[in-house]
Amino acid sequence: LYRGVTFGNGRFVAVGGWEFGIASISEDGGKTWSVKQNFVAGNNFIKGTNTSADWLAGVAYGNGRFVAVAGSS
Repeated sequence: LYRGVTFGNGRFVAVGGWEFGIASISEDGGKTWSVKQNFVAGNNFIKGTNTSADWLAGVAYGNGRFVAVAGSS
């Protein structure tokens, strides 16, 4: 289940997941995608007080960075 997609710095990034975070990245205009599963649980990417997120709810690009927001059920 993908919940958000953005484009920046020559690549598409799509995020979502259910019970785990998932991010897919394409650097060729969306022709091929690499999938990164379990992107949320147990990583050091989440900043803030809630580190028990289950999925990625959205993604944006700006000022040279991709930023995703996490959700939990």
